[in-house]
Parts: sequence; structure tokens; C-alpha cells
Amino acid sequence: PKKTKNVGLLFQWLSTIYLWVAWLRQDAANIVIYLPRQLSILEFILAVGILVVALGIILYTNGGTIQEIVTEKSDIQWSKAATIVDLVYGTILIVFHEWSQMPMSTTWVFLGMLAGREIILNFMTFRDLPYLETFRKVGKDVLLASMGIAVSVFIFILASQIYPDTASGI
Repeated sequence: PKKTKNVGLLFQWLSTIYLWVAWLRQDAANIVIYLPRQLSILEFILAVGILVVALGIILYTNGGTIQEIVTEKSDIQWSKAATIVDLVYGTILIVFHEWSQMPMSTTWVFLGMLAGREIILNFMTFRDLPYLETFRKVGKDVLLASMGIAVSVFIFILASQIYPDTASGI
């Protein structure tokens, strides 16, 4: 019925907003760690500008690469499954943001959650899809995220050269 569909759509929108708020809080906290404690107005505008442009690119490309990763997972196009994923992921991000002092990679948490979901669905539904195919999908995600880590390390090293007095750990 139409009313049920509208309620489902409302829950999907609310869960997506909840996830975006949690994700932006977590990623903003992770990013500001690498910035100097005192920013000039130009540095602040550049930092915020980079975040806005990156978010704009993600929205413009309808989720970009991460949406491709999500779409290839089992039954994720189903709105109830997507709503549950949004709620669980958003809650994980909020819990880590509030109770952990350590920065956390939102990408690894997300990929881990999707991988675990995919493996459990394959196992519990006894699908015809071989386990090797499921682990191939998961392995591809790990490879892509590992490339992201390499880029992050490069950016950290570059930042430590630009701001040698503020970089920690090297």
C-alpha cells in the first residue's frame, strides 16, 4: 500500500540523514587532527573548501566508487536493507566518535560491515554463489581500501614536510 511505502521512504531518508551526520562528524574529527592548532583564515577556507568540493564530487557522481561497491552487494538495493545498513553504520560511527579517543577510518568500518553482511548472507541463505566469489568481492574492497591507506600515508608525509613542527609520529 501507498502509506506503507511512504513510511518506508521516510525511514530511509531519516536513516540516510542520520548516517551522513554521523559520517561528517567522524570524518571532520579525523581531518582536523592533521591540521595545525592555529589556522589562518586562508588555511581554514582551503580546508573547508576541500571538504565541500570532495562532498560535492561524491554527490554529483551519485556516490561515486563507494556506491559501486555498495551496489554490487547482495540485496542492498532493497530499501529496508539499505535503511538497516544506514542505521547500523551511523550508530557505529556515533559510538566511536563519542567514546573513543582514537581516530577511526570510516571506510574500513563500512567495508568491514558490508563484507560481514555479504559473507553472512551467503552462508545463511545457502546461495548458489560460490564462497570464492564472495571472498573475491570482499578482497577487491580490501585492495581498494588499502590503496586509500597508501594515499593517506602519502598525504600525512607531505603534510609533515609542509608543517614540520606540528606533525606527530615521524
